[in-house]
Amino acid sequence: MEGISSQNSTKRCVVEVCKGGVASGWRKITGHVLSKAEANRTLAWYYVDRKGEYMCLSCYNGIVVNGSDFFKNLTLEWERGLKKRRKSDNLSVSESIKLLANIIFQRDVLGENRPIIDFLQLRAFVEKESELLIPFFDEIEAAADMENKNETERQ
Repeated sequence: MEGISSQNSTKRCVVEVCKGGVASGWRKITGHVLSKAEANRTLAWYYVDRKGEYMCLSCYNGIVVNGSDFFKNLTLEWERGLKKRRKSDNLSVSESIKLLANIIFQRDVLGENRPIIDFLQLRAFVEKESELLIPFFDEIEAAADMENKNETERQ
């Protein structure tokens, strides 16, 4: 059968949410696989750039054969995030936090620097490292509503 191969220890399932169970085989991501997954509304658009790579049979069955609710829900979540991102070029909150954590890790842990504890200093440093985080810090400041706080609340 085209696209099926036996277990091979050098292959890794491209499905990011794969449970990593023991695979009894592999399916190559082909146009046919993508069209069936698209019809099931189970992540076909995500894998278009993964054509020619492999997914384990467990993920294949969930995405292509059974159209499992798990993968349908992931599709809905991803589409919601994509629509939000299309409205603006901003990163999502989770993407911003991930990038921020990576910058802080690089500076404080790998660079063996003392942590920055002042918000304005942190903001200046991080925005210098990545301009993508400017809207994230703007949102934090807006949520803090500092203009409407008295001196004691600001401190």
